[in-house]
Amino acid sequence: MKEKRKRGERVRSVLLDILSPDLLEVFGMVGYDAFMLEGEHHAIDENLYVQLIRTGELYGMTPSIRLRTIHPGPIARLLDIGIQGITATHIHSAEDLKNLIRCAKYPPVGERGFGRFSRLNCWGMADEAEALKAGNEALWLGGLVEDMEGVEHLDEILAVEGIDSIGIGASDLTASIGHPGDYDHPEVVHVMERIGEAMARAGREWTVPRFGKYTGASGTLISILLREHLERMAAPAAVSAG
Repeated sequence: MKEKRKRGERVRSVLLDILSPDLLEVFGMVGYDAFMLEGEHHAIDENLYVQLIRTGELYGMTPSIRLRTIHPGPIARLLDIGIQGITATHIHSAEDLKNLIRCAKYPPVGERGFGRFSRLNCWGMADEAEALKAGNEALWLGGLVEDMEGVEHLDEILAVEGIDSIGIGASDLTASIGHPGDYDHPEVVHVMERIGEAMARAGREWTVPRFGKYTGASGTLISILLREHLERMAAPAAVSAG
């Protein structure tokens, strides 16, 4: 398992919402450092995940996944095949994050069982003590606050130790506020300011999410490139003066 990236380190990552090893290889070729599997809005396919993880490993890309449901069994299997980071979506309270830690970390921090004969542990060849230590130290855990219930509990959410990142799911948050997709609505702006203040109190770096057509998702990036390509094809050809 690779070491956890340092805070403040610049990382080029893509949300892989088109689950294709060939597409991921292209991102690796052009220099992306990490990828996050879209596990909330796609069917779970662990065999495909292994193919994607192996592809990413060829290019030194760190694999992670975003999930809506956090249960011990599925989390352990994902980590045992090589996932190195988990982002839990729709965080409502500190207890949601504590549950993530319990499921994802080995004792004494959490309650995850040790998969001795897993891919992560070299099919039984890894040193158990070293693997347990590395598994806890290298694992990256994050959460997304995506509705007003989470905003109301944000101070306690930010206080949970062992969580590396707290982000905002802006699309669902605007819907929760009552103004879906209207990121400039005064009520949405006010909530975002509240979030920024809570981040500052907790001593966390806070960057207001950027909205619009660029989201860092593979499907969106491809759509933008294809649309721009079609526009160039439709443009009148330049005529030489002679």
